[in-house]
Amino acid sequence: MGNKNTINHIGVIREVNTNNIKVNILSVSACSGCHAKGACSMADVKDKIIEVPKANDIEYTIGEKVNVICDEELGYIALFWAYVFPLILVLISLFVGSFFTEDERIYGIISVAILIPYYLTLKLFKEKLKKRFIFRIEKIK
Repeated sequence: MGNKNTINHIGVIREVNTNNIKVNILSVSACSGCHAKGACSMADVKDKIIEVPKANDIEYTIGEKVNVICDEELGYIALFWAYVFPLILVLISLFVGSFFTEDERIYGIISVAILIPYYLTLKLFKEKLKKRFIFRIEKIK
């Protein structure tokens, strides 16, 4: 089931095409594994569809359970671009904005608004990022 340098999720194959396979994985936050999750509104469980390049020599069927694998390093890179860098942008814009105006609302709004072009830019580069973040699957034995 992978080694210590990979991130693994169990998934179910939803679609098989000539070039790729779509796998449904259950993304679970840390608190959703808690025994009190039913009484807590913080539980976060979401279905996600992952596209995996199809290996020509292995046959997969719809509904089959597989192990979805990603290199741990790529997980850290994704974490950086999705959460850490935007946080840095917000903090820098708050700091710089405080020098230009004393109205906290203005530089607060600008600091949050700076995320709009950032995430739109990420969306524009979605196809390029897809090529970088490659997932693999393996049959569960």
